[in-house]
Amino acid sequence: MDLLLSTQDRGSIRVVRLSKKTSDSLDISIKHEFCIGGRENYIQKILNFKFQHKPHMIIARKNGLIQLYKKTTDDDGSSYYQLCKEWKNSQLNIHDTIVSVGFLNQQYLYSCSRDGKLIIRDLINDDADEGYKVYLIQSPVADIAMKMKNNITMQVVSCGKNNDVKAYEISMDSRSSKSPSPPMTTYPLSIDLRYISLRNQPLRRSLTSLNLRDEYTPPTRGGSGSPNSDRQVSTLSPIWSSLTHYSDYVYNAHSLEKISNWIVSVAIMGTNILCGSQFGKLVLYNLASDGYPITTLTLSQFPILNLKPISDDLLMYSDSMCKVGILRVSLMKIVLQYDDLKIGPMSHFQYILPGSIGTSTTKGHRRKISGGVKFDPMYVLATTFDKRMVIYKLFDNSRSELLLDCKLGDSLIPSVSLLNKNRSDYEMIHSIFGNDDELSDSSGLDEELVITKKRRLSVIREKYDNRIGELETPKKPKQQFVNMSRHGSIEEELAEGDSELLEGISTRTSKTTHEHNECDEIHDVEFK
Repeated sequence: MDLLLSTQDRGSIRVVRLSKKTSDSLDISIKHEFCIGGRENYIQKILNFKFQHKPHMIIARKNGLIQLYKKTTDDDGSSYYQLCKEWKNSQLNIHDTIVSVGFLNQQYLYSCSRDGKLIIRDLINDDADEGYKVYLIQSPVADIAMKMKNNITMQVVSCGKNNDVKAYEISMDSRSSKSPSPPMTTYPLSIDLRYISLRNQPLRRSLTSLNLRDEYTPPTRGGSGSPNSDRQVSTLSPIWSSLTHYSDYVYNAHSLEKISNWIVSVAIMGTNILCGSQFGKLVLYNLASDGYPITTLTLSQFPILNLKPISDDLLMYSDSMCKVGILRVSLMKIVLQYDDLKIGPMSHFQYILPGSIGTSTTKGHRRKISGGVKFDPMYVLATTFDKRMVIYKLFDNSRSELLLDCKLGDSLIPSVSLLNKNRSDYEMIHSIFGNDDELSDSSGLDEELVITKKRRLSVIREKYDNRIGELETPKKPKQQFVNMSRHGSIEEELAEGDSELLEGISTRTSKTTHEHNECDEIHDVEFK
């Protein structure tokens, strides 16, 4: 199994190979490093997805550069990722950062910046005049959630610090040359300055329409301006916005300035909007009702950073430090919870889930669990601010198993993605960590077990392709896992018998100069 890790110090991508040698031995090797861009231009997001039945990879850098790579196979059978698209200006200014990148409906690639610049690209009709659209939403933006409401309407929900949760709708109908005007928001022309109504609304940043269409487009040598240079930026007005009771405001700095909301994560489940707050709370809103919260549930003392719907009624959540859980939304009740996980303070986090939640097929048995949630073992992968990578295995009886806890170099890891090899992420990670420590069937189990069992990694070898360090850890029978740092120097060697071993990366390098940064990009990455 190969992982792609972005490094903040070098602004590069490292290929990390995980291979299982024996039942208690795991080999870890850092094989290659490419796409080096420097610390000021590091890679914030890595996204792998399939488009038109072919693997693709998205890389989003700090300076707003977004690159699309496509996996290509030569006549001799060798595969490589080739740069096929590159987009700049995904931010409003040099201080802006990209907070979200995603692929929707097998067609639309979207990105959103912290200052509210939302760009939606139609990858099927990318070369058309209406191939991409640019919108401005209210900032600051900490997270967004998007889904298709129907074939031509896209629903967007955004959140941020001191920024109410807002829902927008975007029409993706390309047959219309001009999108209908968004609903106008009306504001009162006067305000009662009595104390009882003072600061009864949260602080808001003014929104004004921004049109980047030039008044005059200089003619080209052919006598006409370029139609692609004439681009409209639309300011979206929300169709729904959350409200906060004055008694729920949180004081900030002084009495005249208060925080109305500090939502850091958001998820859409039907007409429900689930939000995780900076203060460890889960807030439930409904688009069919008014803007006030329906229910608020305290889950942790740390921020709720990662929300993921796993069925029509189940939501998976995690905080920034040590807790993962499953919530039944219809009851707003915690079904399963995993505590004391060493996943924080986290830099990157992702769930790796089986294809079906609700029925466990492990060893052919059906398990009876309190709460009624049944699933094959799932995995969570996290990188932390102390430069560790952690992998946990979670079972449907609240049991968790620490699979890996190691330090991979001397750099923060902002993003991680599994390298696609025509298998799902779950199949790849389950081939390494599954099938040997599964729970036996317990049909009479009436209450949840809380067990933490760690896999002992007797031999872990870490190899660096830049040949600056060597470390071999001897067998330690009493040690559950090994934390490794980078020391000494070694020569890179490939383990025998590994049919999937990455032999090399052939690259063709071109130099890309940006407005604020200059970096070397590898446009073709070949895997033999």
